[in-house]
Amino acid sequence: MHIFTWGEEKTTKAVPTDARLDAYRNGNNDPGLAALYFHYGRYLLFASSRKPGRLPANLQGKWNEHMDAPWQSDYHTNINLQMNYWPADLANTGNTWEPLAAFMKSMLEPGMTCAKDMYGASGWAMHHVTDIYGRTSINADPMWGTSPLAGAWMALSLYDHYDFTRMKIICAIMRGRY
Repeated sequence: MHIFTWGEEKTTKAVPTDARLDAYRNGNNDPGLAALYFHYGRYLLFASSRKPGRLPANLQGKWNEHMDAPWQSDYHTNINLQMNYWPADLANTGNTWEPLAAFMKSMLEPGMTCAKDMYGASGWAMHHVTDIYGRTSINADPMWGTSPLAGAWMALSLYDHYDFTRMKIICAIMRGRY
């Protein structure tokens, strides 16, 4: 059963996805392919970020096949982590936010240290890259790893979720306390 459809369904369900992609590249209109990709994205987010899992979706997801993963399978807070959750509420996968909220809560203490030590500021801060160990300071090439407003951008993503759901933990995280 589809949550929604775009236009009339053609008999493309029996056609393999790679063939549908080739046809689309050649100008064939296939609204069902767009819906398929939408549902595939929902599946990827559900599979990589929901209870009983404890971590949010990262760059590679749980399907990473490498012992030394590209980008260390960490979290890039300059856009990647936010993008993973942009469709979450509208795609009815809001429960995937719980691991992200818990992860951001775990960043508060190291983020407060970062704000105090690097900027002499109260509150919390984080930069471009973080991981399960709480890295929040500049920890990569300063040319692209310096991103002192990454915490604010994460807070904006959290606020958007709060605005959609009124999830109380989000306000506490944005205020830097819980």
